[in-house]
Amino acid sequence: MQSADVVVVGAGVNGLSSAFHLATAGVKRVVVVEQRHVGAGATGKSGALVRTHYTNEPETRLAFESLKYFQNWGDMVGGECGFQPVGLLVFTPPAFRDHLDANVAMHRRVGANACVLTAAEAQQLDPSLEVSDVTHVGYEPESGFADPNATAFSFARAATRHGVEIQLETLVTRILTEGERVTGVETSRGTINAARVLVAAGAWANQLFQPLG
Repeated sequence: MQSADVVVVGAGVNGLSSAFHLATAGVKRVVVVEQRHVGAGATGKSGALVRTHYTNEPETRLAFESLKYFQNWGDMVGGECGFQPVGLLVFTPPAFRDHLDANVAMHRRVGANACVLTAAEAQQLDPSLEVSDVTHVGYEPESGFADPNATAFSFARAATRHGVEIQLETLVTRILTEGERVTGVETSRGTINAARVLVAAGAWANQLFQPLG
């Protein structure tokens, strides 16, 4: 029977980033359990956008901090993530101009590099744009896209360098509890005792949570 300080369920970007940060924060025994392979779920099918343009402040703050990683990946994680800061344009109908202004103001308050362009200014950035039905466009010059698989594998290698164990092709079948206390996970290869379980299983998370009530 194996034991860990933290078990992370899922080896996508969220799970591997969590494992990496737990290890660098000093957690000694972190085990990642993945039913298939690295990036097998939503990560491998990601649209790859790296942006701070969200409509709520908590998510914008999280994205703003994440952007710093993509901009300084080699120093902060190591390896490559394939980040390309090509910029992001956000088109909204004229009726939503007030919403766009408020959203961009929130982004700027958080610290993101964002502004509102006129349709003509947006077309100067890309003459192929059709802007006849818009008047203003949100613009983030530092946003762009990254390679989801390169990002995930970089996190996996970095986590491993810091002592994280990654178990692939291992299905977590149940979160184990005693009363209201988590005691570990049951997997297709046996039990892992752990007082803390971080579930980053995406669409499969409910299968583990539902039996807990």
